Parts: sequence; structure tokens; C-alpha cells
Amino acid sequence: MLQRWHPFALLPWVRKGPKPFADAPLLPYRRRADSRIRWALALHVVLAWVLASVEGTWLLAATLAPLIWGVFCVVSRFYPGAKITRVTAAVAVTGFAWLHIVQLEGLRDARGFFFTGIMLLVIYADWKIVLSAAVLMLAPALSDVAGHSRFFIFEALVLSQALVMAWYCVRLRHQLIARNRWRLHWHDQRDKTARANSRAERFEAMAQQSSSILMATQRQMANEIREQRRIEESLRITQAQMESANHKLHDAIDRANAMTLRAEAANEAKGNFLAMMSHEIRTPLNGVMGMADLLLEDELTSAQRSSIETIRSSGNNLLAMLNDVLDFAKIESGQLTLENLPFSPAHCVRETLQLFYGKAQARRLHLKMRIAPEMPELLRGDAGRIRQVLSNFVSNAIKFTQRGEVEVSVGLLPYGAEGKLRVQFSVRDTGIGIPHEKQNLLFKPFSQLDASTQRRFGGTGLGLAICRRLTELMDGEVQVESAVGCGSVFSFTIIVGQAAAAAAPVEPVKAVVRSALARILVVDDERLNRQIVVTMLAKLGQRADMARNGLEALDALRNRDYEIVFMDWHMPEMDGLEASRVIRTEFDAAHQPWIVALTASVLPQDREKCLDAGMNDYLSKPLTVDALRGAFSRFEACESA
Repeated sequence: MLQRWHPFALLPWVRKGPKPFADAPLLPYRRRADSRIRWALALHVVLAWVLASVEGTWLLAATLAPLIWGVFCVVSRFYPGAKITRVTAAVAVTGFAWLHIVQLEGLRDARGFFFTGIMLLVIYADWKIVLSAAVLMLAPALSDVAGHSRFFIFEALVLSQALVMAWYCVRLRHQLIARNRWRLHWHDQRDKTARANSRAERFEAMAQQSSSILMATQRQMANEIREQRRIEESLRITQAQMESANHKLHDAIDRANAMTLRAEAANEAKGNFLAMMSHEIRTPLNGVMGMADLLLEDELTSAQRSSIETIRSSGNNLLAMLNDVLDFAKIESGQLTLENLPFSPAHCVRETLQLFYGKAQARRLHLKMRIAPEMPELLRGDAGRIRQVLSNFVSNAIKFTQRGEVEVSVGLLPYGAEGKLRVQFSVRDTGIGIPHEKQNLLFKPFSQLDASTQRRFGGTGLGLAICRRLTELMDGEVQVESAVGCGSVFSFTIIVGQAAAAAAPVEPVKAVVRSALARILVVDDERLNRQIVVTMLAKLGQRADMARNGLEALDALRNRDYEIVFMDWHMPEMDGLEASRVIRTEFDAAHQPWIVALTASVLPQDREKCLDAGMNDYLSKPLTVDALRGAFSRFEACESA
């Protein structure tokens, strides 16, 4: 018989069934006693309901009576004949006795239920259970006796009855054990005799048959021995092969783990290298583009202005190429995160096209924008990454179109998810088109349709690959349709959320530099960078002092109360982060300056490090006059607030 799990099986004092050896003959008797107790308790339930109809105690009768009877039924079902079942029976009988006494409002005649309860428990032939039940029944009465210094004859009678019944249980237990042991012994001997006779008959039949099949059995055994030896030899060979395969597998796993560690180390080294190279390239590029911006604001001849525009355009191309490499590295390492903010799709497309109006007019191309009428006014997503993809598509369309037009359209596609929309952005041009056999190379990193040295169009081959990865991060896909001489259509679909209705437009705050001179300190270890920042500040009508590292900046702040500090990050002796922490801890609130990070480290975690160090704002190199003007605007807004 299969063993079932019991809810009390984990308790060490719970034993399923009676004690071994001593109480084994009482098991059938006590199981029958469990059934009789169940019927007796059921009668108590009926009696409780009858008393409830007379005395009006339906609440007690409807709750406690079925509960006591149900608990005993469950315990006796899982532990038939066990000690816990007998204990539960004693508690149940005591509970019903006190329930009836409470229903009868404590009448002394009602205490006769104590006698019937003790008599009912005699059926288990367990004197411990009888005495335990008597103690449970008389405990409240005895406590009342102790409180009033008097003794009741009724309680003495109950105790006397319990002692007599306990003695009777001992006698009954011995009689049952003796009788059942004799009966079990007789049945056991009969079963042993029957089994011995059966075995003798089987052995005799086997002996009669063995004479006729002995030779066949021997031949069969010989064949089986030969087959077993062959199988054992095959198993030994297979085991040797498996051990060899296991060794090879362990070696392969070790090599894979080593390669994984090397790949992770290489990936980390690549990230560190890209961050370092970005910093080292942006630092001189800041000087080139900064000086170009400053020169363009002077009075120049057309030839000089054209040359400087070429320098700035080349710097912008180099900066865009550097940003593409960093974006691709962040996507590959899984460090790129997307925003989820409300934005206007029409405004997003319009801002993108405004960047290319000059190039389009220079090539005599028409730029068009078409928004579907069912398009919501506001969506929720990463507008910056959407503009990045659109800018790449529009830039390529203008680059490869000699005449005609470039059109950007936005529409909705069917999508089943509630609260989500599937939006399609398409860029159509009338350019040279793309051969069908080369379209599969468009979105591969560092691949170009014309890889020869005589190619007409430059680029790193990363732009479309980044667009594809960004679109996939936004749960979308990129598609292209093109034919040679007929133009191309680049489209991408993304999943965006629905934004709430737009609030009333707020008049934008103009970025105006304060009229009074601000006390400004520029901290940078490169002389050229300091000179460029000071010159740009002069263009904005401001003057500034200079420091070469964090230590000099601290000395300057101790000697003069500065309002704004433009702080570089990587400097000798003391870097900008450490200097910012010292400033925030050493100076009191009245002499705390507004610290603006001015660094070539442009990774997202770099900005967080600057802000965590106590800086208020962040500017990346190469620096422009517009960026400085924006920093002053944020400073003015915070100061006015």
C-alpha cells in the first residue's frame, strides 16, 4: 500500500499507527474504536443543535460543534489507531462536554456529560487518555475550587470514576493484547504453513521439468555467457570512448571559458580604449573647432571664410564619425539605454529637416514632409534616437540624389497591443538607387556598396548599422526598397506608447547672459583649451580667470569668491572630480560656486560621475559658443529660482 504524505509527518512526536511490538495487537481494535468515536461525536453534534433550538445558542452549536467533529474526522482519517488520534478524541469529548454545559447555562445536572465522556473514552483501552480527559474536564472546576477554598463532591466523583476507568482500561488492554496475540500467532503459523506447502509444490514441479530442459538450459546459458562477454567487451569499448569524449568535452569547456574571459577582457579593453581615444581626439578637436568658431565671428574675406568653413565642416565630420564609433560600441556592449518621454512626431521630423535645408538648397533639392492625418499629436518614446535614425536616412538621401526631391513621411500601421502604436517613418529620394544584389550589405557594420579606392562617397559604413540596431532596440525593423536609376525608400517601424494630450504651450525662456559681469574661473590643464574658453566668454561679454589644475583652482577660490567654475576632469596633481568634492565639503553654502564640467569624456556614466562629484552642469568637448550660452542660461534660471 502506497504511503501518502500527512500534514503532521514533520512533527517528531507524531507517530502514524500504534507503538511497535507492545501495541501491535491493539491496532484493529483501536481503528474500530475510532469509527465508533466518530459516530458518538456526530450524536453530540446533533445534541448540540437540539439544545441550541431550546436554549437559543445557535452560534456555538453552528461553529464549535462541527469544527470539533471535523478536526477529529481529519486526524482519524490520516492517523487511524495512532496516539494523536486518541488525544484528539479526548480533547473533542471534553470540548463537547463543556459545550453542552455552556448551552445549559452551567447547570450542575449538565455535568453528567463528564461521566459519559470518560465512559466513552474507555473504548480505547488507554488509561493515559482517560486520566488526561478527566484533568481537561476538571481543570476549570479545580481552578474555581482553589479560588474559593472549597471542594465539590461532584469533582471527586469524576476523579474517582476516572481512576476506576483507568484501572479498567489497563485490564482491558491486557486482555485484548493476550487474545489478539494468540489470534495473530495462529494466523501467522497458518500462513507460514501455507507458504511452505506452496514452495514445496513449486519446487517439485520445477524438479520434474528440470530433467527435460536441463540440456537446453545449459546450451542457452552458454550462448548467454558468450553474448554477455561480447556485450561487456562492447561496453568497455563504449565506456572508453565516452571517457575520451568527456575529457575532450571538459577541455572544450575549459577552452570556451578561457575564451569567454579573454573576450570579456578584450571587450572591457576595447571600451576603455574607445573612451580614451574619444577623450584624446576630442581634446585637440576642441581647439580646432573652437578656434574655427571664433574666427568665423570675425570679419573675413570670402576666401578666408570658405577655408574656415571647410575646417569646421571637417571637424564636424570627424566628430560625427567619432560619435558613430562610440554609439556602435555602446550598442555592442549593451550599455545603450532608451528614453520614454512624450514627443511630437511632426516636430521631430521638422527639426530633422531643418538641419539639412542648407545642403538641400545647395544641391537644388526639394525637402518635403508628409504626416498622416490619423497620427496623434503626441507619442511616447526616445525622440533623440528617432531623430538620429531619420538624420542618417535623410543625409544619405541628399548625398546620393543629384536632382529631384527627398520626402519624409510618417504613418500608422496596424498593431494589436493596447496602449501601443506601430509608427512607420519613411524617407524617399529620387537618387541613383541601389542594386538588388548589394542591398544585403547596407546594414552590416563597416561595409559600403563601393569599397574601391576610387569611390565617390565617403563614410565609415557604421551609420546604417547603428540605425538598424537602434530600431531593433525600439522593437522595430528597417526596410529598404530601391532600383537603379529610380531612387530608394528607406523606412523603419517602431513601437511607441500613447501620450496624454498636450498641455497649453509655454513661452520659452530665452537664453540671455546676465548683463553684469560674473566672477568666472576656467580650470584646464591645456593652455589652448583655457584660451578658447576665455575667448568664447569674451564674445559673450564675460571675463574669466584661469587655473591649470584642481590645486590651483582651490587656491583661487580661497582668495576670491567665484560664481561660476568651468572645471576640466582629467588634470595632473588633482583632477576635476576630486576638486569638486573638496569644494563641496570645504566651503560653506554662501561661497559655493556653480561648477560646470568641461570634459572630453562623453559616455553616459561619465556625466553621472561628474554630477555625483558635486558638479551642477555638464558640457562636452569640442565646445561651442551656443553651448556656453546654454550653460549661462541654466545658471541664470537656477539663480533666479
